[in-house]
Amino acid sequence: MKFIQRIQETTTAKVECFGGLVVLECKILSPLEAEAAGLASSLVASSVLDPNQLKRSHVEKKYLNALNQKTQVIKTLNNC
Repeated sequence: MKFIQRIQETTTAKVECFGGLVVLECKILSPLEAEAAGLASSLVASSVLDPNQLKRSHVEKKYLNALNQKTQVIKTLNNC
């Protein structure tokens, strides 16, 4: 049990913002947790958005991923 508590303590953090008015709690997810969170958020989105919005969101995500990759290449080239 102590092992699990240590993992929980080392993978979570609290960050106070705006003079303590807002407290953000963060957790580093394991690959399995990240996959589960992604599936859950997809299910929520599909129940809220209409099919056209989902398609548009998927296209935007592909575009942003491609743009991010190109940005990383440019940064790498600039560091050479």
